[in-house]
Amino acid sequence: MQTGYSLIEILLVIAVIAISAVAVTVNMTRGKLSFDARKVAAQIVNSLSVARREALSGSSSIEARTFDISYLPDTPGIKIVTRLPNSNCRLDCLCIGEMTFCYRPQKSVTFEVYSGKLADNHAFFVVSDQRSFAVLVSKEGYMQIAELDGGF
Repeated sequence: MQTGYSLIEILLVIAVIAISAVAVTVNMTRGKLSFDARKVAAQIVNSLSVARREALSGSSSIEARTFDISYLPDTPGIKIVTRLPNSNCRLDCLCIGEMTFCYRPQKSVTFEVYSGKLADNHAFFVVSDQRSFAVLVSKEGYMQIAELDGGF
């Protein structure tokens, strides 16, 4: 009687390990994109805060008081847009529970000197396959991140 494994048994084990490795890699990538979308939304809030602080400090530089999504680095699998394509509210409005947040879709915003205010409410949407976030900026310059149900 021979001891050991046949070639078929060894190939079967290798195939199972390869399939398991691919499944783990795919799930880790989805999780990373999900985390990255939240991270990008936080990055937007941070950049907006820097521009607002410049305005509050009296900076006369328009560039220092302006946030523009065109200058954000590309993140694979994540889009940043200024308009919500599938809104259950009016165009350019976001319904959050009983509250309606209407905004002006623009790629850049400039905070007013000393007050740190904006002429209108603004929203930036961070979209991945797994999760979507809205970065809401009020006229008063207050910022909030909201996770959107069902993505886009």
